Amino acid sequence: MSPSLIPDVNTLLTSIIKHGNIDMLELYLNSSYRAMPTDIVLDNLYIAIDTGNIQFVRLLLSQLTMFIHEERDNNGDKIIKFRRRSISVGMLRMLHEEFKCLYSLKDLCRSVLTHSIICNLADNVEYIMNNMPMELDHGIFNWYINKEEGLVKCAKHGYITTFKAFATSPVGAKYLSREDITNIIMAAFNNGQEEFIKYLYKLHLDSGHKAFRGQAMAVFGDPARQAW
Repeated sequence: MSPSLIPDVNTLLTSIIKHGNIDMLELYLNSSYRAMPTDIVLDNLYIAIDTGNIQFVRLLLSQLTMFIHEERDNNGDKIIKFRRRSISVGMLRMLHEEFKCLYSLKDLCRSVLTHSIICNLADNVEYIMNNMPMELDHGIFNWYINKEEGLVKCAKHGYITTFKAFATSPVGAKYLSREDITNIIMAAFNNGQEEFIKYLYKLHLDSGHKAFRGQAMAVFGDPARQAW
């Protein structure tokens, strides 16, 4: 074969990750004399996750355990788009409990949580939020409050269970208690999501979030006169 037709190592590894073929990955690992290129793997990790193959992702990450614990946020506020609707809780558990990278890779954390919210995957949201370190930079949540695809979508479509998974977690409750969520209230109101509005009001009334009560009063007036 002509040397020009032989793919370079990085291109070959990227292709293997794209297809999620564990046999090809094992062949690569057994035949390559080079260390696994960390940046290539991390840049394409979301593609590996998107295959849904937990064993493949486990083998891939097992080559990088010395490199993935350090906090990384290379993509800023970028949200990675997944093709598969469902990322399993098993995949999330492996990323977090075995490799401690679900939260250290912030762009991955943002993207998986966003995907789980917009796909109404309440179990995923519950796992992510309940295991999220309290000391994590909560600035990553600004996207969920302010964008159509975030918590506003929960309100628009009445995803009560998914919103509850976010809002009743220690980190989510703390975050929402100090944020202006008028846009979330209005999304539910404008789309006729009465039950969602009732849930919002009860949740924040019970939890003593005075800021929410003020926002609700400003939008709807006296809740006693509304159909809560």
